[in-house]
Amino acid sequence: MKKIVFDNSIHLGQFSITDESMRIASKNSQIMISEKSNDEIIGVESFNENTYSDDTIWGIPREPQDVFYKFMDVYHTLKNVDRIALSKEDTRKALEISEKLGIQISNALTCAIAIRVKAEEIHSFYSEFKKIEVAELLASESIILNNPSIEIENKFSEDNLEKYYQDALASFRKHGIDLAEKFHV
Repeated sequence: MKKIVFDNSIHLGQFSITDESMRIASKNSQIMISEKSNDEIIGVESFNENTYSDDTIWGIPREPQDVFYKFMDVYHTLKNVDRIALSKEDTRKALEISEKLGIQISNALTCAIAIRVKAEEIHSFYSEFKKIEVAELLASESIILNNPSIEIENKFSEDNLEKYYQDALASFRKHGIDLAEKFHV
């Protein structure tokens, strides 16, 4: 079983309306996660990141919210995603990582959770993950920062999920909402 930790830059990035490369890579990341009946690839997301995504969506107009949540409800029902609560050890480890490497606490929490759950990959578009020191820390734990290919946009195959995705993307385009602009710092 392969574990991929993803953050809200992936979760929200799949709906970017200004950066096609980010949108396709983020969507392909989410497509990689197995259906619940198959535990080949499990997605891991912290409640911290999930809460930030929810807060972001609740701050936009109601129509795109409703269309987005139709997609997300089906996505989380069908896909093998573990939402992980933060532990005291995660917060201690994240503070240590944040201070040692000079990165934001939210990104340090992603690292700490990836280490705890023994993830193989972290998928993120936050630039702090590109720092050599962060890559070295992750490599020492056998974790790589990896984002899927952008060459071909894959499609969700489960229960109308692609249709719901396209509906949500169309709603964001119609309302001029680029979720990539709403990432945390």
